[in-house]
Amino acid sequence: MCPNKQWFSSFQELDGGVVLMGNDNTCQTKGIGTVRLKMHDGTIRRLTDVRYVPDLKKNLISLGVLDVSGYKVTMEGGVLKVVRDAFLVMKGHVREKALQGLVKQGLLKGAKTEALMYASHIVNRLPASAFDGKTPKEVWSGQHVSDYDRLHIFGCPAYFHVAESKLDPRAKKTVFVGFNEGVKGFRLWNSESKKIILS
Repeated sequence: MCPNKQWFSSFQELDGGVVLMGNDNTCQTKGIGTVRLKMHDGTIRRLTDVRYVPDLKKNLISLGVLDVSGYKVTMEGGVLKVVRDAFLVMKGHVREKALQGLVKQGLLKGAKTEALMYASHIVNRLPASAFDGKTPKEVWSGQHVSDYDRLHIFGCPAYFHVAESKLDPRAKKTVFVGFNEGVKGFRLWNSESKKIILS
């Protein structure tokens, strides 16, 4: 929302519309458009669907709208950071939940997604010097991770059991792409059917 009409690079008048403020007061919306912002590094960013609300005292960015639009907003040291389409890496570990969120939003697709999920799985289960030789998963959950036999190379050949008939092959060749969270088994890419198989 913006109270300054001159800041809009494109503008469309609206007849009606009300915005409910944090103090339960209402303000009339007079229009909608695009505002261009010059960032500290000189780049120009566009905010779309900005409401023109002349009764506002200051400009407001709705954190709820940014969240629904797929942005991540953080505030630290008086600096507001708005990030979109970025992978979140914190303290040396990839956040698997953040990657899954990007997958669900359709921002990551195909084998790239599987590679990132597997990288997250591996990084969280390997000892790190920052944690005195413990794995990140062990530090977070207290569970000791010592089953390194299940670790495989991403993209290596893998086979899954087929029980179709006595004369058909008993296994089919696929490509290993990772693990399923909370389930014992592997995620395998079947190039014939173009599908992920859970073994």
